[in-house]
This record gives sequence, structure tokens and C-alpha cells, in this order.
Amino acid sequence: MATNGSHVAPLAAGTARVIPGDAAVTVHRGTPVAAADALLRAGDTLSVQRGVAAIRTSLGTLYAAGGSTIAITDAAPRVTRGEVLAQGRGIVVATRAATATVNGIARVRQGLTFELDVYRGGAVVRTATETVGIPRLRRAVVSGNGSSLVTIAPLVINAADQWDRKFLGTAIELDAALSARSRGLTMQVANGGAAVVDKVVAETGLKDLALLQNEPVGEFVVAAELARAAHLGDPGVASALKLRSEGASWGLIAFEQGIHELPATFAGLDNVVVPVGNDEVAHVPTATAPAVTPTPGVKLPAVSVTIPANPVTKGGTTTVTVPPAPPAPATNVVAGLVNTVDDLVGGLLGH
Repeated sequence: MATNGSHVAPLAAGTARVIPGDAAVTVHRGTPVAAADALLRAGDTLSVQRGVAAIRTSLGTLYAAGGSTIAITDAAPRVTRGEVLAQGRGIVVATRAATATVNGIARVRQGLTFELDVYRGGAVVRTATETVGIPRLRRAVVSGNGSSLVTIAPLVINAADQWDRKFLGTAIELDAALSARSRGLTMQVANGGAAVVDKVVAETGLKDLALLQNEPVGEFVVAAELARAAHLGDPGVASALKLRSEGASWGLIAFEQGIHELPATFAGLDNVVVPVGNDEVAHVPTATAPAVTPTPGVKLPAVSVTIPANPVTKGGTTTVTVPPAPPAPATNVVAGLVNTVDDLVGGLLGH
């Protein structure tokens, strides 16, 4: 049988076929049998021990992760444990709590709760009490056996998840950079955020950004930069901010708006955040020496302190030998400074 999707006989409803691969799969058909390009029919149960197993149906393909168990039924494959990635047009996946019809690509997970993450296209979730449409980049959660309401929220991106990395890699990279920018701006501005907000509002003219005036200034700036990059008007800004309030990451918001690279920053904003100072350098005296203003063109002699390998201890104190300083140039200023250093070292050593 061809395994590249071409010249493959169509599958009837209620049947499926395991596509050969590297996954360790077992088919339970009365007694367990090894699965190698196995034709599955209603009543069979497929267990994936490791890897990802591809299962082709008449409506699309399921990719079952290690630890998953899938029962083949006349109606639709039923995930009893674990997670599968469903890809197809109208492909149906059943679970204990709900049934999902996927048009695009979505992940279905059955554990203590039913979870559906839509990467592309959309899906419809049906429970015992309701039918809900789930748009792209949203997730649906149903607790227990499906008697509770369907909760819809933004996708939660996990950089360690294999499917998130595959379909949301750009969003993951954007989120890391945008989150760092938000935190960095907030820490740098401290109490001077009002000037930054005024500058951004003046450049964008977006009234709905005012909803973020009580948030950290970094959040305000990142939202404004994304709004400008995506050419959003006030309605678009309001929608993005609502998504943020529901827990969406900045990377997900940017990805949803079609942004695939970091947006341009506002001109001159960094000068407001970190004002440019003059070129003067402050001279801070050390804690062990008095403040001395150096005289141009005069070098101070070095004072060396030699600590013997085996210092002599008398009465609980250690004797340290300090050799005399080398001869200094015949300059009154230098002589005075050398005397000051001698006095200081002598005072520290108790002489």
C-alpha cells in the first residue's frame, strides 16, 4: 500500500488504517496483535506505547501521541485516554465528555477534562448540553463527563510542547521578545511612565489604548506597537485588549493579527525611557581612601604591601611588614600625597 497519501483506496466509515512509522502500536482485537499497516474496524482498540502513530480515516488523519488509547467505532474514533492531533475536513473525534468535529487542525486531549486546541481552521464541540463553535487559536475545556458548560479561552502556548512548537513556533519567539520588552520598559521607566504614555498616545491617536493606562507602562507600549504594526483601529485594539485580559500572550495576539516579526518601536521613545545625560563622569571616592582631586600630568607612586608567607603572630595580632615607598619626584604636590598615603596605611595597620 502507498503511504504518501496517493493512490490509496478510500476507507469506509467506521474503519481506519494505521500508517507505518516509528511508533510502537498495539491493536486489541480480542487478543492483542502487532500493528503494521493494519486495517482497523469497529470494535478494535489501538494503544500507542511510544512515538506518534498516524491513523488515516475517511475524513482525515489522526496523529496519536504515546500513551494514547483510541477505540474504533461505527460513528467515529473515540479517544479514551491521551491526546491526538486531528487534521481533516469534517473529521470527527469522540471522547468521554464531548465530540469534536474539526475543519482544519486541532489537538484533542482526554484526561480528567476534555480539551480542544484549534491551530488552524475551526471546530465544533458537542456535549450533552450544548453545541459550541471554537475558532482558530482558541481552546475549549469541558469538565467531567460533559454535563458542564464549555469554557472557551485563548490558547495557552507551551514552548516545550511538540505541537505548539510545530504550529505556533513564530508566536513562541514573538512572545519571548515582546514579554521581555514589556518587562524591560516597565523597570526602566519606574515612576516616569506618564511621559511615555503621552508620547505614544500622541503618535497613535488610539483612544482605546486608554484602557491600559493603569497597567504597567511596558504593556501599554507593546500594545501600541502591535496595534500600529497590524494597522488596527479602535475596534481592533479593543478586541486585542480583551484577548489579553482573558490570558492571551502577546505572542499569540501578534500571531493572530498576522504579525510574524517584531514590530517597529516608536521613534525617540528610548530617549524618554532612558534620558540622554551629559558626558561628565562622576568620581566616587573609595571607602578606604580620602577623596583626592588628581593634578593633571602628575602620576602617584605605587605603594606595595608585602605579606610574608608565615606572618608572625603576637598576642593575637599578625605583624605585617610594609616596605618603604620608592623615592618620589621632587614635587610638593606629590610629596604631600605620598605622606597622606603613608599616614593612611600606618593608621590601618596600627603603627
